[in-house]
Amino acid sequence: MAQLGEEPRQQPFGGQGTRDVGDHHRHPVVGADHLAQGPGAGYGVKKAAQGVAQHATLAANAADANAMVKTHSMHVSTAANNVVTMSDEIVAIAQKIRMSTSLEEAQKLAADMQTKAEQLTTGVDADKNGQISWNKPEGGLNQAQQHMNFMKTAAGTQ
Repeated sequence: MAQLGEEPRQQPFGGQGTRDVGDHHRHPVVGADHLAQGPGAGYGVKKAAQGVAQHATLAANAADANAMVKTHSMHVSTAANNVVTMSDEIVAIAQKIRMSTSLEEAQKLAADMQTKAEQLTTGVDADKNGQISWNKPEGGLNQAQQHMNFMKTAAGTQ
């Protein structure tokens, strides 16, 4: 509380509750170690996507990996790393929501975060050519899954 003659400090919009909202939106993205209970606890989309990228690279480096497995593993890894980058962007938006000082600002940021969260799955047509590829920065989880299926077919496991 401001003392007599002092300017009151501007509080983030909504006070503590808004900060909590920003924190809770982070949990599915980066995981919440303090909520770690049960299988997969503490994992978020970011950590899972990092694991996907790592395992796709391991598959490409296997001694018996054929050319198609190697090609599509690069596509999976790239799309998964795009998801990691998008996850970081979502966390940054959540931090801005926590510190927002107006309803209008918080609403705009929340809409931006929703769009970015949807792009985790769908990817984004960054080059505006009407298609979403696995390339950086376009591919999302759908493109990673598509190319994982190509890898499985190429390896003879599908």
